[in-house]
Amino acid sequence: MNIIIFDFEVFKFDTLLGALIVNDDTIQLYQTWDIDKIKQFYNQNKNAIWVGHNNIGYDNHILEAIIEDNDPYIVSQSIINTEFKKRSSIPRITYDTMKSRGFYSLKITELAVGKNISTSEIDFGIDRPLTAEEKIKTEKYNQDDLNQTYDNFKALYYDFELRINLMQEFNLDWRALTMTETQIAAYVLKAKKIKGIENQIIKPKIYDTLQVKNQQVIDFYLNEDFKKGIKLEQTFCGCKHYLAAGGIHGALKKVYVDKALYFDVSGYYNLVMLNYDLLPRTMNEESKEIYKGMYFNQLKLKKIPEKKKKRAMYKVVLLAVFGSMMNEYTDFYDPNKGQLVTVTGELFLVDLLEKLEGKVNVIQSNTDGIIAEPKDWNNVDEIIGIIREWEARTGFTIEIDEISNIWQRDVNNYCYIKNGKVNVKGEALSAYNQLDNPIVEQIWSLKESQIISKGIVDYLIYGITPEKTVEMYKNNLLAFQFIAKKNSFDYLSFEDESGERRLNYGINRVFPLNKLFGSGAIYKNKVRDGKHTKSKIAGLPANVFIYNDDIRSQSVVSELNEIIDFEYYVNRIWERLGEFVPDE
Repeated sequence: MNIIIFDFEVFKFDTLLGALIVNDDTIQLYQTWDIDKIKQFYNQNKNAIWVGHNNIGYDNHILEAIIEDNDPYIVSQSIINTEFKKRSSIPRITYDTMKSRGFYSLKITELAVGKNISTSEIDFGIDRPLTAEEKIKTEKYNQDDLNQTYDNFKALYYDFELRINLMQEFNLDWRALTMTETQIAAYVLKAKKIKGIENQIIKPKIYDTLQVKNQQVIDFYLNEDFKKGIKLEQTFCGCKHYLAAGGIHGALKKVYVDKALYFDVSGYYNLVMLNYDLLPRTMNEESKEIYKGMYFNQLKLKKIPEKKKKRAMYKVVLLAVFGSMMNEYTDFYDPNKGQLVTVTGELFLVDLLEKLEGKVNVIQSNTDGIIAEPKDWNNVDEIIGIIREWEARTGFTIEIDEISNIWQRDVNNYCYIKNGKVNVKGEALSAYNQLDNPIVEQIWSLKESQIISKGIVDYLIYGITPEKTVEMYKNNLLAFQFIAKKNSFDYLSFEDESGERRLNYGINRVFPLNKLFGSGAIYKNKVRDGKHTKSKIAGLPANVFIYNDDIRSQSVVSELNEIIDFEYYVNRIWERLGEFVPDE
């Protein structure tokens, strides 16, 4: 089946359809301004998969307007002004790369991979037909968008393939390509929303398999203090913990441990729901049995590498259930049971922590896992015995791994080595492995450039100084770029020695500027009721320059290496290392 990568450019008097026709290993570019040819192209490719970026929200409706002889510009403007309500209904198979990993702009993905941030030179509201030259420029812009959409599709192909596999496994039709994972799970598990279920209260109870001695914890649970936004503070195994509606969290601050044990409760919330009748009431008994079978099937598949894709399908359905119980717009909505899942899970972790008291020092507890240092490594067998007793009594399963070189800032920022691989978590460290696939890793969510995380982890885990890390990566400018976004503000402006000017782009690639070459700063601007406010973008260096062209060639690398302030990165890495390294 052919795949059509498509994108529309809609002006008042002219509309361009651009498409890449992907068939096996061949890619053919097709562009036309002719409305009749657009209709013809659609009719010839009705059975293809039409792939776009935000096509569900925009391009599908433009195509439908053309097929139904409506004015595409009027439809375009109504979409832009959030006035469009009609759902697309013409027959076609469609897939939206933007929906694959959440909302993000096409331009920011161009920035993410180091490309030129392509923008249209022609005003879409121009009140006349385009000239031949303007059409050529628009076609170039359109082709850039098509190429980036195709690159995004390839980068996220795993998501697309997973969706196709789900369709085949559960006998879904092509509409599943546009369904959310929660919608697919609801269809597979036959969940049906229950009106007013939020008012059907279920009281918490103490299960026979639970052995918690701490009366404050029991009272916190039975009195439903977690529903009042209260956090209960308790100390277990030498670490201060907090219990709340969202789960249990505890962590030592700024700590290094040479080696420890990692207790990971496998599929914790899945088993909490299965073992303690906490699946949403929107699922009937047959559905619950399907869920149970799917859960234990995926456990078997975990041990068979060639069944990795099949297990991934089951996990999509399994994970969607708990993730949707607090969402009133889903068929799994059951907020009372949803809250009981998390607090029941934390109760059983308290149970385990109590049994480990005096045997370990907890470094961290977080929802479904515990990192702990045995007080006596010769006593590990006794610790494992305590865990196995807890498993047999509660019905949960724990994977036990020895980890090493643990550096922890707090509950949300830490790194360690497990089975020879570096594991990281948190805003300070999460960009460590993001250079290989910036689209999948969504680097636009970063507050700083990737080299900062790389430098922190390299030093903590391997002892490589920030100076060496920065020097090693100078030929890869992707590691050094910052992203300046206007977000909810109206526009960005740039100020240097020559004054301040408004920027045409809402997204800009930024680097720190060596002060020998001048000064510059970016501001977010907002105008409301005649009042103008502006502020600097958090996380950016104080002195910057903008470079929105392609940064991947060696000539550009050489050019920018002359003016980038690499010392900024070195200093910033050393500064952030202070958040992790214990005080002497």
